[in-house]
Amino acid sequence: MTIQKCLADCHRFILLFLFLVPRCDPAEAQNKPNTSSGQSSSPAKSPLSKENSNPDEGQTELSSDLRFRVANESNHPDGPFGPLTLGLIGHHSFSNGLGLDADYVKLHEPNSNMKVFYLDEAKLTLTIPGSMFNDLPVSFAATIWENRTIDMYTKVGGLELYWKGPFTILVGAYFGRAEREMLKRHYEGMQIAFAHVIGGFEISAGHLEGKMDQGFYRKSAFQIETHFCEKARFPLAVNIGIEDRIFDFGKGEVKSSSKDELIAIFGIEVHLEKFVYGPSIVPMAVK
Repeated sequence: MTIQKCLADCHRFILLFLFLVPRCDPAEAQNKPNTSSGQSSSPAKSPLSKENSNPDEGQTELSSDLRFRVANESNHPDGPFGPLTLGLIGHHSFSNGLGLDADYVKLHEPNSNMKVFYLDEAKLTLTIPGSMFNDLPVSFAATIWENRTIDMYTKVGGLELYWKGPFTILVGAYFGRAEREMLKRHYEGMQIAFAHVIGGFEISAGHLEGKMDQGFYRKSAFQIETHFCEKARFPLAVNIGIEDRIFDFGKGEVKSSSKDELIAIFGIEVHLEKFVYGPSIVPMAVK
């Protein structure tokens, strides 16, 4: 079985999960706490969980979260209207404490055929409940992840650790390969990120550093997210962020252009939980 076939099968499984898993046990979704990580569509954007406990009413987070995301990536070469991304982001916590997260996002380049979309990100993560550290919960996750940065792809597997305290902190290590057209290099990367809720805003930041044989890959990001229309049938999440990313294959080979290094991202995510479960359900990420 080739790597390409494995990745294709992985993409199909992610799409199957996004459409089917949140429909499995809606009754359980109202009663079981969420123990999963709740990643977003990019590791350095907002990879950390969003909490929605209500101590006054004794409620906990829902077991499922399903969003449709559309975002514009402004950059120097393309101007304010750059690449358009759209896709699904899903999370589900099972009754045994395991969590499953999946992202599947496609990208459309400006001035290209409207029917042409490229893979931007496909990620599948299994979260395992861990133990307590300083009276605060720690969980572990294993992930497989294909991600596009400018015109380079990283295809990796990784291990992640989450610590939920005053700040939610993620530390991850990833191993695989980086590709650009015919170039292929071994890839090793580390990530650290955090998130914190202030008022009605979730603020998150992260940094991903990778090594590709004689080259390197680096991405830093900052994002602010807030929520609107919580009582509507389709609640909205709006996020604004900036990313600084660069890669260099080394030995005088291909490297990214400085013009593509900095991007500004404006995204809108539509929660689909009420469409799936009914009007009485409140999405777990809505504060």
